[in-house]
Amino acid sequence: MLLILFDYLGWLHSNLSILKKLLLPIDEIFGKNIILFGYLV
Repeated sequence: MLLILFDYLGWLHSNLSILKKLLLPIDEIFGKNIILFGYLV
């Protein structure tokens, strides 16, 4: 039972790191656009 739980936690952690890698560029792009928009306004 514990092995299944640890396996699931490991899978979840690896998926979260993949999601963070995918979201980071998007976050940077939006952040830059918001800063640029704020500067223009």
